[in-house]
Amino acid sequence: MRWEPTRESLIHLGYSLASDHGIQRRWFNPPPGRDEFRSLEMRTPRHTLSLLGSNRFSGNISLSGALYYLSTIDWPGDGDNIDGSTRFDIKLSKSFKAADVDGDISLILQNIDGDFQDFYQENTWKRQLYLQTRLNWR
Repeated sequence: MRWEPTRESLIHLGYSLASDHGIQRRWFNPPPGRDEFRSLEMRTPRHTLSLLGSNRFSGNISLSGALYYLSTIDWPGDGDNIDGSTRFDIKLSKSFKAADVDGDISLILQNIDGDFQDFYQENTWKRQLYLQTRLNWR
C-alpha cells in the first residue's frame, strides 16, 4: 500500500501472511539414524512487514525511515532457525548542485533498535553508522 499525503511525503506499507504445510525429503539415502523427512511448517515466515516513510524538506533535505519485521523462520539449506527479527533504519540526506557537479551526502543509521540476525545465527549485525556521498559530473 502506498500513500502520498503531501507532494513531499510518502508512506509505503508491505505485509505478507503465509502458511506452509507438508514435508520435504531431507535425504535420498538417509544416513543411519537420520530422519528422512522434515516438516515445512517453519520454512517460510508466517509474517513479514516493511514500512517506509520519507519526507522532503526545504533546503534539499530529506529524511526517511524503514522498519522491517520477519517472524520466526527455519531457513532452508544451510540457514539456521532464527527467531522473529526487527530492523529499523533511518537516513538523513542533503542534495546539492554546483556548476559542473550535483549529488547528495547522507547520514545512515542502521539497526537502531539493536542487533539484527539474518540467514545464520552467527550473522549478527550491530548498530552501524555510515556517511555516504554521491556525485554526478555533468
